[in-house]
Amino acid sequence: MTDITTTLTYTADLTRPLRRMNIPALFITDARRAHRITVTVLRAGNPVDLGDTAVSGTVKHLRTGTTIPLSGSAQGSIASVTLPPAAYAQPGDIEIYVTLTSGDVQNCIFAATGCVFPSSTDRVADVPGFYSLAALQEQFSSLDARLRALEEIGIPITTADQLVSAVPLNSWKFNLISATANTAYSSTAEAAAGFDDASWRTVSLPHDWSVELDFNASSPATYEGGYLDGGDAWYRTTVSVNKQSGRRYVLCFDGVYMESTVYVNGQQVHKNYYGYNPFAVDATEQMVSGVNTIAVFVRNEQPSSRWYSGSGMIRPVELVTLLDDQIRMENIRVTTPKLDSDLTNGETVVAFDAVNRTGAEASATFTVDLYDPDGAKVGTADASAVIAAGETQNVSATVAYRSPKLWHISDAQQRDLIENGKSVSASGNPLTCENALAGKPLGALHVYGKSTQNGVPTPTAPVPIVSAGDGRTVVVTVSDGANNSQTLQTPNALPGIPVASSGNYTDESGQQWVCDEVDLARGVYVQRVAKIKVTSSLSWQTTGNAVDRYFAWFSGIYTSNVLCTHFSTALGSETVGGAIANHNNLVGFAFAEKGTTTLDDFKQFLDENDVFIWAALATPVETDISADEVAAYKALTTYAPTTVISASGVSGLAASYQQSILPSNALSALLTASPANLYEAQISAKVGNRVQRSKRVTYG
Repeated sequence: MTDITTTLTYTADLTRPLRRMNIPALFITDARRAHRITVTVLRAGNPVDLGDTAVSGTVKHLRTGTTIPLSGSAQGSIASVTLPPAAYAQPGDIEIYVTLTSGDVQNCIFAATGCVFPSSTDRVADVPGFYSLAALQEQFSSLDARLRALEEIGIPITTADQLVSAVPLNSWKFNLISATANTAYSSTAEAAAGFDDASWRTVSLPHDWSVELDFNASSPATYEGGYLDGGDAWYRTTVSVNKQSGRRYVLCFDGVYMESTVYVNGQQVHKNYYGYNPFAVDATEQMVSGVNTIAVFVRNEQPSSRWYSGSGMIRPVELVTLLDDQIRMENIRVTTPKLDSDLTNGETVVAFDAVNRTGAEASATFTVDLYDPDGAKVGTADASAVIAAGETQNVSATVAYRSPKLWHISDAQQRDLIENGKSVSASGNPLTCENALAGKPLGALHVYGKSTQNGVPTPTAPVPIVSAGDGRTVVVTVSDGANNSQTLQTPNALPGIPVASSGNYTDESGQQWVCDEVDLARGVYVQRVAKIKVTSSLSWQTTGNAVDRYFAWFSGIYTSNVLCTHFSTALGSETVGGAIANHNNLVGFAFAEKGTTTLDDFKQFLDENDVFIWAALATPVETDISADEVAAYKALTTYAPTTVISASGVSGLAASYQQSILPSNALSALLTASPANLYEAQISAKVGNRVQRSKRVTYG
């Protein structure tokens, strides 16, 4: 029977947006163990009786694309799944999802990214292919900055002698698949080493394909993105490597916009979801001696930014070769057990795990250096250890220094940060502003529309379409989640159409919408959807294989989907009652079985019935909202520590707010929370003639 070694408990509220967690430490295991995930399911804070609801899930290995199904069970309000040993068969990054299914309704109640580690290890740095996506340096402006960034993803860089080479990869083959992102596109043939890219053009980095395109007034990027499209594209290059043992081969990307997937010799090694952060990929396992093929698939699905971002490999790329570590200094802990009341003297204890990877017994001398907030060395201490091959030994050293500097709340810059916090964004419906400062004005606030039908319409059984706020205004509520609240009235009748791609809003379930929007910060109503009456006076054509389908071109729209009172795109174009739409402004209606009607019959039907479609406009239309509505928005303020913003009937909300820079236990954490007047500790290890250094550890 499988030994359950870890149980993760989690709570999911079906009325609140699901947050994907990043919990790499959870999945440290080997194939003999398993983890259980239990989720307590709530609705508006109350437990949900799951009854006979089916519980299932998946584990996806991002490096190989392998997906492993999970089965689960429900008892009361608790759903649980157990990860089988097969989930741990391959090391590397994974994604885990747990889903409830009741009839035709599915709800994802758990989503997390993590990592599977090889047997008998519990260290991130030991796992090829897994590195944190935490933000690194803003720019790799120098080699020193790149080395520091590598440390942040689990590759501790010691001294300059660890760097063997840094080879710029400037020349790439490029092929634009489409200027519109296609989420259905899944080809990986272009990543194979033997793929023929002779017809692709050669580009030099940095490269931006959007700036090469024609301006497009209908671009989903809108004016914010410079009316330039994004889309899907491939890059390929080759690099020769003399692969040697004891070396690591790391690809350093300074930035690829927007989503990128990296392949080495046809194997997926990394996926990056943010276009501005540098990231690094340890490709040691996939590299071979000789010629290696590096392929990068890039997707920029518009709209993706509030300014022009560009698309593609917009920053440099290097292949960095490093000497592998011999003595690793891990789990560094810093404490300050002694501090004279008059601040004349202090002591800092630095403890760490020294891991011997030399393959033989090693006699190591360790030096701990302390640096003050100005970067000056203020103290040093030595320690030594004899460590058996492959073993780990705890080492510590005590450093004494004079006149330690304390952080103080009177520091003007810190006082301003504590008072005003930092601006962060959230979206969903409801959306939660976490660790918010009290009484601060909201930043941007967007309300996105939504249209629904209670059933599937047919020509003989129409179904009305209801949009957010029909017949009244949409009420936005800002509350502390308990007793206090504020309300805001916004314009009524906010329609929205569900689409497969190119929407201007994506809800918490992943559904994209082209929808009308109220942008309170700018004081405008943005109309993106039009309600159009379908009349017999349009220029109609006849087509259809199994049905009598009549179609016409509707000027001023640009859509791949429509909502209609009497027809539905969900039925398909060859089923009576089905509708079809495309980006050429064409909409067709399957009116009757093949050969049973004429165009005159269809026109008579339109004259006798009020047939409407809701369709996306080719060009959004902006109008100013009232001064009273703007004033009411500006009067909204946040609650501490949590502000909840909600609105009924809409597809979603987006807002920015001022978040405290301090944790919830602010008073007890002030000294360690502030970035001012912090010290740094660094450890050097000497074995023979080689000196290695740890990354610097900040403390206060």
